[in-house]
Amino acid sequence: GRQYRAPLGTPVQVVFDGTVAFSGWTPGYGHTIVIDHGDNYYSVYAHVAKPRIKVDEQVERGQTIAEAGASSRQY
Repeated sequence: GRQYRAPLGTPVQVVFDGTVAFSGWTPGYGHTIVIDHGDNYYSVYAHVAKPRIKVDEQVERGQTIAEAGASSRQY
């Protein structure tokens, strides 16, 4: 998969419509959000801060779901 880096505080936006499958702390990846796009396609957003979504919430392409954060702090 691809990895993208962004300055702290940059809005993190969903790449495609889907459902929030996971939002929580993951060792080595900090706060992580997983979006289920269906047909076994997922996107993973790691090291995020200030999540704006909840598990099972429907999200749309371009929707801001968090901010770029840092792995050394738990949000």
